[in-house]
Amino acid sequence: MAEQTLPELWKEAEIRFQRITGKPLKLSPPKTLEDVRKEFESQQTEGVMKEDSKTRATKDFSMTALQCLKLLGGVAAQGAALVFGPADLCFNAISMLLDIPSNIHEFHEAVDGMFEQVAIFLSQFKIYSRIEEFSSIDLELMRLIHRLMISFVDICALSITLRKSGKWKSFKGGFKKVILNDDSGVQAELIRFKALIDTHSSIQGTITLEEVLHSRADLTKVLLIASDTKESITDVTKRLDHVADRIDLLATAEGTRKSEQITKENQKKITDKLLGSTDIAQKSTTTCNDSWVASMKNSGEWMNAIPEYQAWADRKPDTHPLLLVTGDPNTGKSFLSSIIVHQLQSSRGRGTQVSTRTPLVAYHFFPKKTEKSTQNPRPAETALKCLAVQIASRDPAYEKKLLALCESPAWADGTRFKDLSCKELWQSLNFVVPKRDLTYFVVLDGLDQLPGESSDQLLSILSGLKTSLESLPESDRCQLRVLATGTSDTFPKEQFGDAPRVHVPDCNIEEIAHYVDHELKEKDLLQGKDPETIKLRNSIRDKLPTLVEGNFFKVRTAIVKINDLVASDGSATEVESILKEAGQSREEIALDVVNAANQALSAKEIEEVNEILVWAIFGAEFFEVDEMNAALYLRFGTTPLQPLEKKLNGKYSKLFEFENGWIQVGAEMETVVTTTANTRVKAEEIPQITASITITKASLTVAQNFLWNLCEQGVMKKFVFDETAAATTSKGTIRVNEFDAQLWIVKQSLKLLSAPPKDRTKALATYILEYFPTHLELLRAHKNFEHLEAEEKREIGQCVYSYIGDGDILEKFWEANGPPETNWVDEEDDIASMWKWLENEEATRFLGKKDKEWLRSIKEDPNPDRSLLRPIIKMVAKHWLMDRAWDVRAPFEWIKSFLQMDIQKKVENKEVEAIEKPPSNESEGPVQEEEKPENVPSTDENSSHLGDVDDIGAVVAAAKWVQKVHKVSTLDSLWYERLGETYLILSEFDSAVEALTQATKLENTHWTCFRSLALALAGRDNESDLTLAVAEMEKVLDILRKMQEVQENKEDTTSKLIESLKQMAGWQNRLENVDKAHACYEEILLADPDDLEANYQVLKTTLRIGHEEPLQATLETLSKRKPKESELSMLATLITFLTTVEDRNTIFETLFLATQKSPLFDILLENLEDALGLARKENRLYDLAVLLLQTGIALYHFDQREQKTPESALRLWAECGSLSSGNSSWGFQSVCRRAYRLTSFHYYHRAKASKDPSPHVEMLKQVVSRHQIIDQYAKSYLGCYYASIGDNAAAKRLFLDNFMSALALLSDEYEWNDYQGYLNLADTLMHSGDYLNALSAWSLIIPGDIDQAVMLLDEWKDEPMRSIANNLRPLIPNEAQIGSVQRQTFSRLIGEVDHQISQLEAMSEPDNTQLDAFRLARTLLNRPEPPDGAPRGGNLGLFCDGECGLSWGYADDFYACKSCPDVQFCKDCRDKLVAGKLPVFICSSEHDWLHIPKWDDEEYAKVGRSKVKIGGTWDGEARVGGEVVTIEAWLDLLRDAWGVPRVRTNENLTAAEIARV
Repeated sequence: MAEQTLPELWKEAEIRFQRITGKPLKLSPPKTLEDVRKEFESQQTEGVMKEDSKTRATKDFSMTALQCLKLLGGVAAQGAALVFGPADLCFNAISMLLDIPSNIHEFHEAVDGMFEQVAIFLSQFKIYSRIEEFSSIDLELMRLIHRLMISFVDICALSITLRKSGKWKSFKGGFKKVILNDDSGVQAELIRFKALIDTHSSIQGTITLEEVLHSRADLTKVLLIASDTKESITDVTKRLDHVADRIDLLATAEGTRKSEQITKENQKKITDKLLGSTDIAQKSTTTCNDSWVASMKNSGEWMNAIPEYQAWADRKPDTHPLLLVTGDPNTGKSFLSSIIVHQLQSSRGRGTQVSTRTPLVAYHFFPKKTEKSTQNPRPAETALKCLAVQIASRDPAYEKKLLALCESPAWADGTRFKDLSCKELWQSLNFVVPKRDLTYFVVLDGLDQLPGESSDQLLSILSGLKTSLESLPESDRCQLRVLATGTSDTFPKEQFGDAPRVHVPDCNIEEIAHYVDHELKEKDLLQGKDPETIKLRNSIRDKLPTLVEGNFFKVRTAIVKINDLVASDGSATEVESILKEAGQSREEIALDVVNAANQALSAKEIEEVNEILVWAIFGAEFFEVDEMNAALYLRFGTTPLQPLEKKLNGKYSKLFEFENGWIQVGAEMETVVTTTANTRVKAEEIPQITASITITKASLTVAQNFLWNLCEQGVMKKFVFDETAAATTSKGTIRVNEFDAQLWIVKQSLKLLSAPPKDRTKALATYILEYFPTHLELLRAHKNFEHLEAEEKREIGQCVYSYIGDGDILEKFWEANGPPETNWVDEEDDIASMWKWLENEEATRFLGKKDKEWLRSIKEDPNPDRSLLRPIIKMVAKHWLMDRAWDVRAPFEWIKSFLQMDIQKKVENKEVEAIEKPPSNESEGPVQEEEKPENVPSTDENSSHLGDVDDIGAVVAAAKWVQKVHKVSTLDSLWYERLGETYLILSEFDSAVEALTQATKLENTHWTCFRSLALALAGRDNESDLTLAVAEMEKVLDILRKMQEVQENKEDTTSKLIESLKQMAGWQNRLENVDKAHACYEEILLADPDDLEANYQVLKTTLRIGHEEPLQATLETLSKRKPKESELSMLATLITFLTTVEDRNTIFETLFLATQKSPLFDILLENLEDALGLARKENRLYDLAVLLLQTGIALYHFDQREQKTPESALRLWAECGSLSSGNSSWGFQSVCRRAYRLTSFHYYHRAKASKDPSPHVEMLKQVVSRHQIIDQYAKSYLGCYYASIGDNAAAKRLFLDNFMSALALLSDEYEWNDYQGYLNLADTLMHSGDYLNALSAWSLIIPGDIDQAVMLLDEWKDEPMRSIANNLRPLIPNEAQIGSVQRQTFSRLIGEVDHQISQLEAMSEPDNTQLDAFRLARTLLNRPEPPDGAPRGGNLGLFCDGECGLSWGYADDFYACKSCPDVQFCKDCRDKLVAGKLPVFICSSEHDWLHIPKWDDEEYAKVGRSKVKIGGTWDGEARVGGEVVTIEAWLDLLRDAWGVPRVRTNENLTAAEIARV
């Protein structure tokens, strides 16, 4: 079986992810780092409704881990043409993992724990941030990175399944314990994840431990002792006081990777000790980042002109260390703080009087008092701890000091940190250390939000800051700068008299004016050019900033009012009135809005508004429109003609905040509409009419006529009254009450649960199934609960009993909606809240005798929770193994959680044996038990406990329990099929195959059993089992084909047939049965001609075959047919689909190449234009970017029509590039980067071809001057242009930064990154026209298997290791040390060392130091060597840009383009390019290429280690002649040529050597 390609590996991962989670991994558009960050924010925002909310998912989530994933994704994206980049797919998986209902906060903590482990592993990959060209990474390393990221996706998938099980409950407070006992598969995958990282480290060849031996004899001694005694290095060091202070050197020598991992672990220790949970710190970071992102361009620049800020930021010794920024709420202080933070972080500071080092910035944004996030009783102390954690993460010296403090005996238990006052904590954390050439800038935003006592302590510290710093030497007084924001009253003049202040409203008037302009333009308000409109616009711009006193909220409110006024065709006079009202407070504005709504809305609309307010304010999570529509339907029983979205954007827009589909109520609005007054009508207050009619002295006829007229009025005329008067007197007001709202939610929940499931209330039913227990508890815990009427308590109690006493309610809703996300078997709080209702006498007073007896027996049971849940779990058990209506996952997890519940009674041995013994065959019946009343569990059942077992053990135990409870005597095919499917979702493939094979041997085998067996066999991931899987899937296909012949349920059968054919096609491709795979896709198209994936695969095969007639027929057919419910032709629809496939570039450009000389090219362009139009219309930015790029490529490169206009491509590429932003996904950015690259390619060619190149050169210069990553290629093309015209000096000036970066990599203390330095140097020299020196640089990227023995012995530079090395060197031959030669050399060296060890051990009094040294040498020499014929390993990780799939090792030569940045070809692809037959547009046939020869061991041996061949002449293909010099001498020659100072003076450098360069 062929080795799977990278796209195939990811395809398999996608299938596995969907099988495990039930959700597709690919999302369109894919999630980005910014998307995930925003989801954190959304969850935190959601948390304001309830303490246990979605915020928990973000608490300890490491942004470092996310950044590393994105970085790895960038590396991996170079290894395969994946439109959904690896990082995108990882972020998709994270997003789905975070899509957790907000009440299962313990699982959020579980996620946090898992990511803490992953973050530590991932931190070492920060090294890739120092690599500028990812394309140079070794192929095997690249493949490993892909497998690593796939493993991460698998971890997310397993964690997603874990959240529905009971296992995650034990994550709380101790993830490590759960991981060690994990039976979910997460532990195993984490182990695999860590193993992949270890392999990565091995391949990467980071600095080895022995590198330090040449410089520190004392450290050598440490290693020798550690090797002999098996003690840890730390313990040895503690015993050797004279080297204790040098342990940091050892850590450094062990490599950046290990150092960063240790740093990560240290930071975690500090964070855990100081903060415990990082929720508050994360909230602060999110607030800062979001404020900065949301700020307008150039916001806050006015601050740079404020003298007080200038002096503070310049770090002048005579400047006050504290700067106060004041202003009322909503004046933009937080936005300003975030801007200052980012400005300081991105610069070296304004002045250089004290230090030229980048300042260290720490900040904390205090949450608003109105936020209902997790309460923090000591916010000031927490802020100081957050600052300390931030500083420690960036200042190693402070980290070391703080870690020592945390680990000291007095602070070891962490309680002391919790008990310290703010002042004591400030003194203990000690941010100022004498003689440090570093400044800490601290930004504290929102001190006005602190409660009194906490605020007083922190303000006292800040007011005394200057005095405390004055006690230090003058040179140390600049170490700390603090900026604090709050209202003017926050900082009393008598306490902060000498501290400089910046009052924002006095300074931001011009910024307010710009904001007004921005809002008017955004809303297209008053943008006319007529004099009256201009006058009115200017009036608003001039007056509003002065009226609002710097308050942005007032500006927004005024603009909204003006917008409404314009929409209603109001007058200029009314605009003036709005401007006058702009000075009101937010509460006053909200009150005006409510009063206006009470007047304007009808009685029905006010009822509707109050209903929305109840759910929006008092719901446990924010509501989306479909959920709110369901709530309104439940309330009114009808669906209004006007959609709710329109009302929320229209007449209700001032009452609610409606964005991205979420309905929220602002803090001020909530305050205004919430009342403590009763909003419900008691029974005795309901208006009642009683009447009695007495007829006296009337004849029978008169009495009959009277009664007849009365009935006529009632039945026919409906007693018509004055409806206007009635409406006026009965119209309510907009207001809600917390207790009444909770009661109403509970009553509406009862109403929904007691009725059959309905489609119109489905969205709300999902919410109620999740949160009904929550609202029960909120109602019962309210202070007004005792005022609840007895009848209402009885109604609720009866429903709670029915809800949990049998499974009927849950069963009917699960069948309609699926199980709830929360496995509330594990929710102890939810169960406890229901118990409180069941134990309330008033609530259960009217239960029947039988029900009361059952409830009493449950209460008396030693395990009442298990007994209470048993009827529900019994129902769930039936749906797990006794029918196939439900997916197996949720039922199994509920049963597993039930069996894992703690029990009070000791489990007897016989019961343990019974539950752990698996049902082996169909003859094994249930364990007989004594008859019990219905729904009352036996003691044996209720004492069954599932301990810490693996997945297989859990399935076996749960199945045995189900068999016992349901008294199953014969295990049929269905039973084994469901068992097998359970094993399958747990990735226990062997057990799945065993169970499913058993199922196929029994009667009434269902076709789904064969499908599951096929999937299980394929999951084993080997060729023989995959062949068996194909055979089983063929059975499935035969059955489905026959079923399709029957008209009943034909559509459903066709869908399943297509799904199975796609699975089969994927397996056939893996087995390299391409024709059989193609036949599967052809069959899919017969069943569904509109299937996009099948059309894509058929087109791909047609293109690969290369026959013109089939391709022409395919394209013509697709262009003439429209799929169902589509505006586009099938071809345009397929073109849109192609934007999402991994090999989109190859498919598009092969299509263009195949059709460029035929009329089909016009058809393609027409359909591309149609697809473009729809992408624009639907704002699908990713699709739009790809289509713009590819349409431009078609017009620029492939168009051979007479009317071709290649320049029109530039407009398309410019639009494509403009779509990208810093928050875009890696895949999205790569598309836009290619568009800008091709634009620079165009200007480069035009400059070379034109008589007047200056306009085109100027365009390249303009692009370079933007300094954006997306424009990076313009610099390369401009430099290449200078080199092509002989202006090497200009090329060197342009590439000087690249040259210096390469030298920096070669000059640092690390050797492992030298390959990257040489690679960058080779590229820079080649593009600047220095081809001979470029070849010299290429020759220094050597295979990893060369001269290992020599390199190892050279590192032993201190005694006694140096003497050992000198004695071993004669055993190494002079020839190049590779393969078997090198293995023989190591064998000789090890043999000699073993001989020396034996002799020393035989002595009566051996020299222990010498013996320890030889033992260490033996350990260091024992390294594995690759076998003969193994691919040469190393750091040459390049790929052919002709997209032929070739990657280079050291056995191949290749051609690097002298003009295009980072473009290499194999000889075949270069020849195709020259002939105009290359199917991808990259490079040009007019370019020249530098021939990089394959690695030559003999040539390497001639040149020698640490030397390089330079000079000679260039014959167009290779170097002729040349001389050998040391690498250092060569680098000095290059420094001279580039005008860079030498690092050292080389007195041996000759004039001839200088001339050669």
